[in-house]
Amino acid sequence: QYGPNMSVLVFRDRFTLAEKTSIYSIADTDPVMRVIIDDLNSAEYVSVDDQQTIDGVDYMISVDAVDASRRETILAPAIQNPDDIGPY
Repeated sequence: QYGPNMSVLVFRDRFTLAEKTSIYSIADTDPVMRVIIDDLNSAEYVSVDDQQTIDGVDYMISVDAVDASRRETILAPAIQNPDDIGPY
């Protein structure tokens, strides 16, 4: 069964190493990207239905940290695992 909620690690694993490197590199000089990273790092879980998550991914695309073709994959529902963090 699939749902919108997942652990932060499961969400982070959706990004390639190159994308993660680009995101952190951009965050060195972009306060908006830094806020997105800080919010993600302090979250208990991620919901791909949450507007803040969607806006964050869209921002990553807008600054070329992530290719637009990856949007659907990154924001896709996850297989639900009872051991994951978050309400289901």
